[in-house]
Amino acid sequence: MQLLSTSHKKLVHIAHTIFFAGLIILVAVLPFSEYIISLSQFILAGSWLLSLNFKDKFIKLFHSKIFWVVAGLYIIHLLGLIYTEPENLDYALKDLRIKAPLLLLPLLFASMPRLTKTQILAVLLTFVASVFLATVHVFVMNLGWLGSEINNSRDASIFISHIRLSLMICFAAFILFYFLTSKFFQIKYHFKLILTAVFIWSIFILIYLPFITGLIVLCSSLIVYYFAFIFKLQTAVAKSAVIAIMFLLFISLASIAYHLSNQVNVPSFDCAIEIEQNTSRGNPYEHQHNNSQAENGNRVWDYVCWMELKDGWEKRSNLKFDGLDLRNQELKITLVRFLTSKNVRKDADGMKALSSEEIKAVENGLSNVIFMNGISFYDRAYQIIWEYHSYKKNLNPSGHSVAMRYEYLKTAFYVLKQSPVIGIGTGDVEEAFKQAYDEMNTKLKPKFQRRAHNQYITFALTFGLCGLLYFLFYLLYPLFRYQNEYDKLYFAFVLMMALSMVSEDTLETQVGVTLFTIFNFLFLFLAPKKLVNKY
Repeated sequence: MQLLSTSHKKLVHIAHTIFFAGLIILVAVLPFSEYIISLSQFILAGSWLLSLNFKDKFIKLFHSKIFWVVAGLYIIHLLGLIYTEPENLDYALKDLRIKAPLLLLPLLFASMPRLTKTQILAVLLTFVASVFLATVHVFVMNLGWLGSEINNSRDASIFISHIRLSLMICFAAFILFYFLTSKFFQIKYHFKLILTAVFIWSIFILIYLPFITGLIVLCSSLIVYYFAFIFKLQTAVAKSAVIAIMFLLFISLASIAYHLSNQVNVPSFDCAIEIEQNTSRGNPYEHQHNNSQAENGNRVWDYVCWMELKDGWEKRSNLKFDGLDLRNQELKITLVRFLTSKNVRKDADGMKALSSEEIKAVENGLSNVIFMNGISFYDRAYQIIWEYHSYKKNLNPSGHSVAMRYEYLKTAFYVLKQSPVIGIGTGDVEEAFKQAYDEMNTKLKPKFQRRAHNQYITFALTFGLCGLLYFLFYLLYPLFRYQNEYDKLYFAFVLMMALSMVSEDTLETQVGVTLFTIFNFLFLFLAPKKLVNKY
């Protein structure tokens, strides 16, 4: 019996070691490989089986309120199969497979022994190191040092979506901030310098590329985080200084937005201005005086001669004038906008003014000369404002991320009206969107006809307002039950993920759902026991 007991203890120890190794592998590959993400979860499940003690595990799960709250979200997806159309079951099963971590990881984590403080530290630092390596790779790719031609900085994230990567950068930055400011972790001076450098690099890469979603999420999270935890601890002078900084930041952003609006949307045409009706070659110009669309403050739809543009373009490029550029946008529209941004007329003389590098830029889908040196934060803000004004003018939103999101949301609310209480079911979302786009006569091209890009709306139309309320409860309930040394970091993580879900279907992809579940349940179930209250 003693020999058996000793053998069992060794087996359990080995299983726990494998479990921790699987956890390290999982956070290390998050920014790089969807395949190894799946493999590492199999390692975690295998170590869970290897550690035996199933009776104790299930008793522990049965008595954990938090487990049943988080498991309930996946159960809702299973219930949604009941009213899914039979022909859409394949889509439903695919959705259940992608979201399996919503059930698998809490089941594993809630029934395994808690990690030590050192192990938690190792997991978090491994994640930070992995994200840092991913950002270095993206930076090098964006510079073209690896031989790959990148049309825009977002394409430099070749392993996972740039939006998922930006969320990882945000959380890595918060982890570093937590380590640098928390008295809970005693960090040596030289190591603190390294962490500070990586923190600065994380902020730099978000601005340099730029990852607008990540920047918005990070800034919004920092503001809420500050007021939730730090603001009450500071002196009156510090509070006043922070309020002043935030006010100045708001004024600065508002000023930039106003300036950019004037750059992309000029006042009505002044009829008193004399305009030429023909080009230098005698061909007629087309003028759209009622269209106030602009590039760099110049009117786009004045002085356009399509005949000369087509002839001049086809002499200098192999791409069809009436076709698409390399970003799948109408090439002739890209060309007209680019010429306008240079403040030259859209005719043969304007075509001659384009250098070979500028012709290539137009081919690559760059619609403004300012984008040729890479997309900066200012340039990306310019694109967003331009897309907003263009969408208001009822232009085709295809290929423009911000404008398309308006169309996605409009379509999502159209679908939601079909069954607002219990939703349309787990597997019917894709088919419902296809039908809605047809019925609404959308201008979006089929390849751009996607889903809501808002996790809350997606839950609402899939499972009704009842499902949405449960999802909000799912996010908030653990925050009120989780009180220990990690509460600030956990709060920051949930806050960032919750904000990201406003503009993204974060839980609809393997990387997104794994990012959310791995850290959510790490803090809830695997934090050292001495730090947590009993649930």
